[in-house]
Amino acid sequence: MAIFLLIILLGLLLFLYIKKEYGWLAGFTLVYFRLLSTVLFKVGPDIYGAHSLILLSFYAILLLVPRTNRNYHYLNYYSDPVVFSVFFFTVVLLIQDTFSVYYDLNKSSIANFELEFFLNTLFPFFTLPFYISSNNDCNAAIKSFFYWGVSYLMVIVLLFDMDINVIMEDRMKLNDQTEILDPISLSRYAGFSTISSVYFLLFGHSKKRLTVLFVFGFALSVFFLLLAGQRGTIIGVVLSLSLLGIREEYRNKMIWLLPIVLVCIYLSAFSSFEVFDRFKDLENYQTYNRFYDYIKVWEIFKTNGWLYGLGSEGYYYLTGRSYPHNIILEHVSNYGLLGLLCIVVVIVKSLQYSVRLMKFSKNYYDYIVVSCWFMTLSSSFVSASINGNKLFYLFSGMIVISYSFLKEKEVCSFIDVKEDD
Repeated sequence: MAIFLLIILLGLLLFLYIKKEYGWLAGFTLVYFRLLSTVLFKVGPDIYGAHSLILLSFYAILLLVPRTNRNYHYLNYYSDPVVFSVFFFTVVLLIQDTFSVYYDLNKSSIANFELEFFLNTLFPFFTLPFYISSNNDCNAAIKSFFYWGVSYLMVIVLLFDMDINVIMEDRMKLNDQTEILDPISLSRYAGFSTISSVYFLLFGHSKKRLTVLFVFGFALSVFFLLLAGQRGTIIGVVLSLSLLGIREEYRNKMIWLLPIVLVCIYLSAFSSFEVFDRFKDLENYQTYNRFYDYIKVWEIFKTNGWLYGLGSEGYYYLTGRSYPHNIILEHVSNYGLLGLLCIVVVIVKSLQYSVRLMKFSKNYYDYIVVSCWFMTLSSSFVSASINGNKLFYLFSGMIVISYSFLKEKEVCSFIDVKEDD
């Protein structure tokens, strides 16, 4: 089955390349390459061991594709405060690591952290405008999230013999039964396709014949979203869909979110999904290890004189805990005041652009990318490390690109009005 799916997937990717559907290929390479790596994992360990090289080859192919109108987007993208902050943070990371008191304890571990950051987070973030060089590419990449996402979930169903009842009661059994799937990543990919399916159902008027597919994709995505059991992601999905209320003319569409709420209430009352018990258990938050993390970070911040951090992996060496389970607090503990300023700029500016996109854009693909970014932000507040939150950085970059296209349209409209006068 795995070899058969691999042939189909490679054939589809070749077809998209021949048809010059570079936006779809960008969506796959940047966000959903895990679909291919999962299939490779089931084909065999030897070929799966080369999945990083295969990913780099996909990046290289897309970089070599001739595009037009790139210079404008280079200027807009690389001069943006969000992009500059990530670049400056990279410099801070290298300096903090070099002078960290923990550097000599395990140079290889820190070097591996830096390498993973450069390859999986920094590289796609900085080369993003090379892959998405036009508004059409951007729309196609965002549109592809639903189709790649549902395909990924279907591949999981076909390739893995999972005991669903066991995983429903303990999400951590997911990795035990599959060896490659983890709840955090699965919840985010299911969240992307959940968000996309809702927007397609609300706005995809010209694609009514696909309504059945969107409903199926929504149901499948919500199921895996609940199965993965990540509270931060689920909260992010709900809040991100509520962003539609920013536009007065779309508030009436939000009535269609009511069935979603009713389904969730039903499932919480009559299903055995562990996540609902986890939500109920929030009243005991003071007993959580991560509550200790949140307090410990500020003690570290104060002890280090506010300016300096512990360096990459420093929090682990000091506390024995992998990371503080909050992207802002990890910047604080490991990279000090400068790290805090960098992540605050990224979040604040991306949030500012998101609000403007939701208020002024007439392109519902922009709403999808804003909602996906908001979901990754919510998830990053309670889950994974900086390297584990690479999708947060990637979607921050996509927010910048979407906003630059919106500004370009506004400038063109202003020029047209002046010429008419």
